[in-house]
Amino acid sequence: MKKNLLSLIALAAVSFTACKKNPVAVDTTVAYPGMAEAADPAVLFTTDAGVKVYNGGFGSAMAADPNDPNVFYLMTDRGPNVAGKESNTIILGKADFTPAIGKFRLKDGKLVLEQIIEFKNADGVKLNGLPNPAGQGATGEIPISLTGAKLSTSADGIDSEGLVRAADGTFWVSDEYGPHIVHFDATGKTIERINPFGTGAGGRKIPLVFAKRRANRGMEGLAITPDGKTLVGLMQSPMYNPSKSAVNGSVVLRILTFNIATGATKQYAYLMDDPSLTGCSEITAVNATTFLTIERDGQYGGDCLVLK
Repeated sequence: MKKNLLSLIALAAVSFTACKKNPVAVDTTVAYPGMAEAADPAVLFTTDAGVKVYNGGFGSAMAADPNDPNVFYLMTDRGPNVAGKESNTIILGKADFTPAIGKFRLKDGKLVLEQIIEFKNADGVKLNGLPNPAGQGATGEIPISLTGAKLSTSADGIDSEGLVRAADGTFWVSDEYGPHIVHFDATGKTIERINPFGTGAGGRKIPLVFAKRRANRGMEGLAITPDGKTLVGLMQSPMYNPSKSAVNGSVVLRILTFNIATGATKQYAYLMDDPSLTGCSEITAVNATTFLTIERDGQYGGDCLVLK
């Protein structure tokens, strides 16, 4: 999703709250902090006007380590960006920004950043957040720099959104471009890149219809079943299938299951509560057939109407 450049100045925070307009019961015995913050974030760059832009955000997803209850992994998206003045332009504050995972450990009621794992392609070259080229997951966005110069697209570009930490220590990440599902090793190096086009490392595909995702509304959430055999991806918004006008006011999202061993896929319809909702943000597996999702209405904190 597009985020104001200044949004990365604020530190990432993880809050465990309920909507005051739609309250839910909270288990007060869980010894997790109400907020976690990191100190002294690195400066990504300084603009010509002297404005510092910080790398403080790990706000795209959070995944628990299946082998250590005190370890959590948080992930960035494609980097600081904001919509340009010209139609379909997107200003990328740092074209060579490398999306990454932060490893955090729960210590004394706080989440402490221990490691940053940058994403790399199969050759070990760092990835970036630039949009994909046509036929490989393009969003129709025209990337430009802070000075207005047109930037290139990147076949390796990723707008990371959904995150899974597997029991074997590897990561699975879904994104909003292709959409892609990328398998990274523990160091962040690409093992496999799965998309509707078969253009990624390994060549495996998900159904071509997923290429009809709305720009910046791709595979927002990703989960894995407890047996570690199946990935479950959740689209953020209704896809433009067969067209944008045909799905106006639709509440139907798609859930994709992907058998890791065989590559077999299945699709399921997910119905949102109301068409006015922004979409779905996250999904997690309770068991092989039951999942929890987060629907959102775009309201902040206690003013939200839907959080389930």
